[in-house]
Parts: sequence; C-alpha cells; structure tokens
Amino acid sequence: MKLSWFSSVFTLCIVLGLITSSVLSGPVRRQTDLRDVPYWWGPKSNCKDRLPTGNAVTPSPTPTRAPTAVNSVAPTTPGTPTARPSPTSKPSPTSTPVPSEPPRQAFITRRGSTLYEGSQPFRFISVNVPSLLINGDKPDNGWVYPEPYEQDDQMRSVAGLGGRVARTYTLSVKYHITGANSYSERGFVALDNAIAAASRHGVRLIIPFINHDITAYGTGGDAYFYGSYAAFANLRGSRRAEAFFTDSVVIEDFKKFISYVLNRRNTVTGVRYGDDPTILAWQTGNELGGWEGAPAPAEWLSTIAAHIKSHAKQLVMDGTIGGTQRWRGLRDPNIDIFTNHYYGVNDKDPMRRHAQVAADSGKAFIAGEYGLTNPSTYVAIMDETLNNPNIAGSMIWSLRGHSINGGFFVHGEGKLDTTGAYDIVSYHVPGFPANTADKFGPEEATVIPALRQRALAIQGLPADTPHPTPIPPVLLSARNGQLRWRGSAWAAYYNIYRSSRRDGIESAEPLAAGVLDRFSAHRVLKEAMYTDGTGSQARYWYMIRAIGVEGQQSAPSNVIASRD
Repeated sequence: MKLSWFSSVFTLCIVLGLITSSVLSGPVRRQTDLRDVPYWWGPKSNCKDRLPTGNAVTPSPTPTRAPTAVNSVAPTTPGTPTARPSPTSKPSPTSTPVPSEPPRQAFITRRGSTLYEGSQPFRFISVNVPSLLINGDKPDNGWVYPEPYEQDDQMRSVAGLGGRVARTYTLSVKYHITGANSYSERGFVALDNAIAAASRHGVRLIIPFINHDITAYGTGGDAYFYGSYAAFANLRGSRRAEAFFTDSVVIEDFKKFISYVLNRRNTVTGVRYGDDPTILAWQTGNELGGWEGAPAPAEWLSTIAAHIKSHAKQLVMDGTIGGTQRWRGLRDPNIDIFTNHYYGVNDKDPMRRHAQVAADSGKAFIAGEYGLTNPSTYVAIMDETLNNPNIAGSMIWSLRGHSINGGFFVHGEGKLDTTGAYDIVSYHVPGFPANTADKFGPEEATVIPALRQRALAIQGLPADTPHPTPIPPVLLSARNGQLRWRGSAWAAYYNIYRSSRRDGIESAEPLAAGVLDRFSAHRVLKEAMYTDGTGSQARYWYMIRAIGVEGQQSAPSNVIASRD
C-alpha cells in the first residue's frame, strides 16, 4: 500500500514537471533568415521650411577617434578631401560575432520626469529611422515594405551609434490600414520584422499610431501621403480632417485600430506587441495639429491615452506639437512623455523651456525630431540633451541604411542649409565624405561622429569605445569584372580579392583596398560598384571583406566567378 502510494506520487511529480517545463520554455521563436527573404518615404513636410533659420554658424562638433579608413569620420570641412587607406594595410582579425538572441530587456518606466531602465535612469541621444516600417526611397518602386535585411541593417546602425532608441515614422492608412477596421497583414509582418530587428540589437522603439494632416502642407491634395489622420476620417466618408478628433464613429474606429495593434502577436518573436519591452513608448500620433493647426482636444487625448494604457505595458507619448496649447494633456495620468520638434537655428532655448514645463508637472520630455538647419545647431541640441536632466532624450532627423540590392537608400529633404550652399539629405553610418551627386551630404562626416560621441557620453561610455565589426557583405554579381555587393553597417570600406583559381581566393592578396560602397541605390541599378578592368578577359573568382572604422575585418563574403 505504501509502495503503491509512493509510485503514484512519483509519477504525478514527473508529469507536473514536464508540464511546467513546457510552460516555462515559452513560445517557439521563428527566426528569420535574412538571406532568403524576398524584397520598400517622401520629404518632410514643407512646414519646416517656414520656420526661422537665422544666420549660419560654423560647425563645431567634437569627433570620435579618427580611423585611417577612406571615409574617416574625423571632422572635415565640406569639400575637404579624405585620405585613402594604404592597399597594403593589414586589418585586425575578425571579432567574435554578436549572439542572435540578446539578453531580455526590462520595460522602460517613468518616475516623475525621469525614465528608468530597472533602477537606473534611462537617457539617450539617437536618430529617427523613417524607413523602418515603409520605404519611399527604393528606386522605381514608390513606397514599399522594407526587406528584413534592410531593417536589420538600420537597427545595427543605430546600435553602433550608441543610440539605444529609434523613432519610426507612423503607421498609416493604405499601408497598414486598408479600410474601416481593416488592416494589412503584409504591413504588420513588416512591423513584426522591425520590432524583432530592434530587439536583436538592443534598440528601443517609439512608434506613432498615425500621421498628421499632411495635406495642409501642399502635397497636392494627396490624403494618402503616408496615411494622415485626414485619410483615416475619410474612411468613414468625412471630408473634414478634424472629424478624426470629434466624430464618435471615427474615434471608435481608431480605438479598435489601437486594440488590434497592441493585441497583435509578433509572427517572428511570438511576443504580443503590448507586452514587448522593445517598445519604449506608443505615440498618439506624429505632429498632431502641426505648427499652425489646432492641437488634439484634451478629451480626445485623455480617451486615447487611457485606451492605450488599458492594452499595453509600455509608456504613452503625446504626439501634439506646436502652439501654446500643446500642453492640453499635461495633467493626464496616462500620458508619460511630452515632445516637440525643432527645426530652427536657435531652438536649443525653447527646447530647454519645454523640458522644464514637462518636469514641473512630473512628466518626461523627449525632443522627438530636430534638424534641417546646420551642424552647430545639432551639436547644441545634443549638448543640451547631454547636460540637462529634464531631457530624457533627443533624436536627429534622419538616418537611412543599405539597400538589399547594393548601395544605400538616400533621401533629400528639399531644403538648403542656412548658407544656401548645399541640400540637406539623410545620414548614413559610419559617416562618409560628401558625394552630392548621390545625396551623401557634406554634414555627414562631422554629424555622425559628433552624435555617436554624445550618445556614448550620456551613457557614461568613453568616446573611444570601438565601433562595431561589420558583418560579412554579400557579393551579388561579378560578371565580366563588374562587381556589385550588399553592404554591411559600419563598414568604412571594403577590400576586394581576386584569384584565377577558386581554391586560391582565400589566400589571395587584395586586388583593391579602401573601396567605398557610398552609392545611392538608384545608381547601383545602373552602374557597377567596382570594375576590374581585366575581369572580362579571363575567368576570375572574386571575394570581398568589409573593414570597420578601426580596421576590424569582417568574415569573407561568398565567392562569385566573373564567368559561368
């Protein structure tokens, strides 16, 4: 009798142990192989152009340690030539690869006006990444969903900056919302991949739910230009943008959309959006009310913020900007973070005042966007962020990454700098010398290292913290010696190897060193990124390596022959 009782208990313990182990192991994560995934922004609104610009100021960022690469990120004056590396230089060995699964993150929380990661204050200096969810810079394709490789490249770029946080552009009508209470699975799979990429690289995201009424800024009446809230109201037949804030049916539709988003389970990570600490905050919208329109009503803000909080564990960030009435939600207990966007030369002072207003009411403050003026203004805003504890973070406009087809996505903002000397364009890492024909601007080589230095400093890290080691590039074609490859974030340049024998390529000396992939994605579709003049005369095998800022060497690429 005792033995029978003991056997039953023993068997029950084994069964319970198996069940507990299964439960604790959590959902199975489906990993995305970035090599096998098949294959998509418009200008910032012209309202920025109407802001005061003032007089030009001489740039004065403090750079990170200067590498010897062809595109050294040491500060340069626009137009100053950059030294090329010696083809015989020997890069350092490849570093240990980063694990694919990062440590689990804690949620970012707020206590009064300070953000926290666990018990430590959380502050950051980083970038906006507007093409993370939708890409309008892909050649000849209009607006398309980005490839997982492209999203991973952007998050790898932000992580290497020490950015810690990236703000996406908005969810939108047409690309995420296809009708009243109807949503695009393709659009949300792209968002799944974006969140997964951010998680892999330890980057937090701020995601706005909807765009402002961009038709007010001369977009030719195109309400679907990145799916504004006017387009959302129009899904119910309303021709008035303000119906988004006042029409009970439209408000209910928006709440249903928010519920859909926050309750979605990520198809890559298996984590419900509202439970994912990768997301720092959900923003009620982007630039709601703009600089000239009426801000979102206090009742609407209160309703939407409470609805977000009822479905999500993350923070809520107000999306109202401009005007003296932007503080309508200041006393709302469900709104954690306030923001504004800064596109004027002297905007450091108003940013300081706005942060003080938020702090006096026990709210956190983030400068959600700044830029489109001159580098000295950007550095002043970075330094104010670094030295002012009332400012949790700031994010410059804006960063682009590599194209899956080779080269980089580039984006012109349709605005000259304050001297009228050059077009303001998007930034890329590690910060290339100017190539205005391909929209690599003269600011990049100074702004990127200045931003990285301060992004590290706000975390208490030294300025000479090594840059990341690039991942292996992917050689896409080499027919007749015409080479095109998929680049690696934080590659300062590439070394190209050639051999007349397939089994001799790994021991070959570089055919060319210091080769840049500073090409627009548009140009790469028409021209080779590197041409071997003798490649059409014989059959050769080619391989490339990415070289990091301090000379770190990536693992080799795949090998391709010049002829079949």
